[in-house]
Amino acid sequence: MKNTRSIVQGFMLCVCLAASFAVAAEQESIVVDSNGDYVITYKSYLGWQKVTWVPATKINPTVRGVVRPVTGKPDNLSYNYTVLNGKDSRQFLVGLNLLASNVLSPDARSPDGWSGGAALDRAAGSGFIVGWSPWPPGDSRPDGLKPGAAVSGFGFDSKDLPGIGKIRLYGEIWSDRNVIPNNFPDEGPDEDSPIYAEFIRITNDNDFIARLAAVPHISVPVPFNAAVVLANIQKHLDTDLVSMKLVDPAIVAQMDPWFATAIDAAKRNSTAGLRNALQELRRLLKQECADVDQEGNETDTDDKPVPPARIAKLAARVLNFDLKYVGSRI
Repeated sequence: MKNTRSIVQGFMLCVCLAASFAVAAEQESIVVDSNGDYVITYKSYLGWQKVTWVPATKINPTVRGVVRPVTGKPDNLSYNYTVLNGKDSRQFLVGLNLLASNVLSPDARSPDGWSGGAALDRAAGSGFIVGWSPWPPGDSRPDGLKPGAAVSGFGFDSKDLPGIGKIRLYGEIWSDRNVIPNNFPDEGPDEDSPIYAEFIRITNDNDFIARLAAVPHISVPVPFNAAVVLANIQKHLDTDLVSMKLVDPAIVAQMDPWFATAIDAAKRNSTAGLRNALQELRRLLKQECADVDQEGNETDTDDKPVPPARIAKLAARVLNFDLKYVGSRI
């Protein structure tokens, strides 16, 4: 009898534990697994579902940018970008955009298989969002950039000089040329549920990854005014590049007096004094970055200074380009 009671008690304990486990299992939740992916448990008309969502930040792209004056049009600059989706990326790269200004055409240049355009950035109140994305899935053209692949041909013309800004890149999981919408087998969690609200917050925070690159940022007035342009370049150096930790403040302290000399010479129409100040500024940059005159940048390695360097290569090249441009316009 005692053994029978023990068996019954043991059975009831197992039932209770099973019920408790079932209740515990049937809890809507979002947890991050060891891969950094989000495991989402929710209830829908199909019953309890458990899916894994891979954030777009699992792409590892590189952006190379080149800026050149447009032949025969000294006021115009041509911006061109090449993008590489790293071999270790876990998603296809399906879109990229950047904030630019004074874009000269609503139709941004794009590679074969990609659409491009420039739209007013109404949220910021000025400038443009220049974006590119692949043609719709199911088309005969590419549906995105697979891991390990690169593509060139993104570009546009602008009247603004380059500064350093962010390019946002977007990723997506693709299967058999069709998008898996967040990997949900149905409509996903109920839109009124806390889980859905949390999922939207997570996707908003992890929907893109940013890379630094040369983008139109420094306004060039018409007619050309060297003093104004140099003041704008100096402001970008003293505020943006320092806050991005791309330039050691010690370099800024060395360059600022020469900027002041150059601006003063420009205001006095002293071409010789201006050229000398520009030469000294570029000499300081070359001391820190020997190949500062080369075109382009690779932001996977050049978007931050590496000791003992006191200025990131990308920052040095952008500043050098801008100073050369001012010299060419006087």
